Amino acid sequence: MTMIDHSARAHSKIGGSVVKRILRCPGSVALCEKYPSVESEFAAEGTACHEAIDLILQNKVKNDSDVIGVTFNGIEMTEELFVEAIVPALEQFDKLDEELGGIDFFNEERVEFPEIDGAFGTTDIVGTARDRSVVLDWKFGRGVAVSAVENEQMMYYAYAAAHTEKTKGFFAYDKPIEVFIVQPRVNDGEPFTRWMTTMPQLEAFALELKKAVALSEEPDAPLALGAHCKFCQGKVGCPLYQNQVQAVGHLDPATLRAEIEQWLPWADTMIAWGNDLKQLAHDLLESGQSITGWKLVNKRATRKWADEEKA
Repeated sequence: MTMIDHSARAHSKIGGSVVKRILRCPGSVALCEKYPSVESEFAAEGTACHEAIDLILQNKVKNDSDVIGVTFNGIEMTEELFVEAIVPALEQFDKLDEELGGIDFFNEERVEFPEIDGAFGTTDIVGTARDRSVVLDWKFGRGVAVSAVENEQMMYYAYAAAHTEKTKGFFAYDKPIEVFIVQPRVNDGEPFTRWMTTMPQLEAFALELKKAVALSEEPDAPLALGAHCKFCQGKVGCPLYQNQVQAVGHLDPATLRAEIEQWLPWADTMIAWGNDLKQLAHDLLESGQSITGWKLVNKRATRKWADEEKA
């Protein structure tokens, strides 16, 4: 087995993946600094897929399938993962390249967002075709599809790339910009979405983001609940979340039944809050800190056949 030792992708506290949350909840920036995120196994697998596809696009392997058996980011690229994630992603990119008459591009390129200190991200694909600039993002999770239409993360990458020395040559002020999201493993929704935008539209977005970031630095930066909370590591300490949990806990069964329509949409949110709380406790115990009444124990080992048919 071959192992590729890639350093993990660097992340900015004002990076593309958190822009949607910051725009809607500026106060989350300070909260997230207090509760650092821990990479989940799903995120680790996604990073592994990004590293594998990067190796292929750089022509560092003779055949695409040569990445099978290689360990990326601690995850082995199995044949199953290669077939269901890497193959369809590359096929979609090849179709797009043919449709647009060829794409000149950089992959896995760091881009910096101007006028916001420490704001940067990594574009999966940034380049140019005959009549447009191109920004593409791979997403390898199994969840609900994310649309490229008016997607804040993609606008962030496009604007940053247009203002980064190495990639700004792919852009011109009057040249349209098309962004793409490729998600070969989604359970629900379209695995490939696209959206055309312009530099003036990106400038309006950039202005909105700069205002939100400035607001986030205020001591009383506002907090807001919403769909953007799903991947926010700061929600474990968020007073709005805690208030919601306490409010449900104080409802008597009759009232809860009567108001079930109001509270049911928050069920998954509260479950996520509980899971984040448990993860925080786990991290504290692993770091040697104590929590009265709790301790870490080894998980029970389980066995399973690698090949049921042969077994």
